[in-house]
Amino acid sequence: MNDQYGNLSFNIDDAWCMFNMRKGWGYRADQLDSTHPIYGEVPDLAAAESIFDGITYSKGAATMRQLYALIGREVFSESMKRYFNKFAYSNATLEDLLGTMQTVLNEKNGDNMPAELHLENFNQTWIKTAGLNTVNCVWDKESLVNSGNLVLKQGVALEAYPTLRYHKMRVGFYDENAKLLAEPELILQNTGETQMNVSSCDFDRSKVCAVIPNVGDMRFIKIILDATSLEF
Repeated sequence: MNDQYGNLSFNIDDAWCMFNMRKGWGYRADQLDSTHPIYGEVPDLAAAESIFDGITYSKGAATMRQLYALIGREVFSESMKRYFNKFAYSNATLEDLLGTMQTVLNEKNGDNMPAELHLENFNQTWIKTAGLNTVNCVWDKESLVNSGNLVLKQGVALEAYPTLRYHKMRVGFYDENAKLLAEPELILQNTGETQMNVSSCDFDRSKVCAVIPNVGDMRFIKIILDATSLEF
């Protein structure tokens, strides 16, 4: 049992174990023609019954995990504090929550706000638009050793849902013993390709035998292994 549950008088399942057990449910649901956005209007009970599925629960939880990773613990915690205080004993909307987070982000970043931290874009692409993205790494040993360059390509699982999104993730570099040599972080851009350079990272690039995106599982994204990593 994790330390955060130590003050409870009853047993509870580990939240992260349950989160990861259910994540596959969301991945499967998001690759079916019946997929739908996380956000939806619920005008009656019939509509409410239809949303108890892997998109609402599993993908919804994973999207909150992504938002936490994207804006960081400090901003997330301060935002939730303000949100709960402001809307205590009253109704609130999705826009109220994201608006509070955006205010805190604006205070922290000022005019230097990165594009991925404009949460209206996050709302539209992640919460109000259906679809699952894919990512695969394009690299070869010679280029990696000589220049530290590689490319991450983003695609979509279903052609009917072509939206590309921002993804904050760590990329894992593994040696011949499957030891993790490094896991640098990057923002996967909302485009088909994102260039990555790891020449400033402190590890022996000549020992790399596999490159795996999304180490630590911060993202809700389908990983397609490159041929070298898959063979390894």
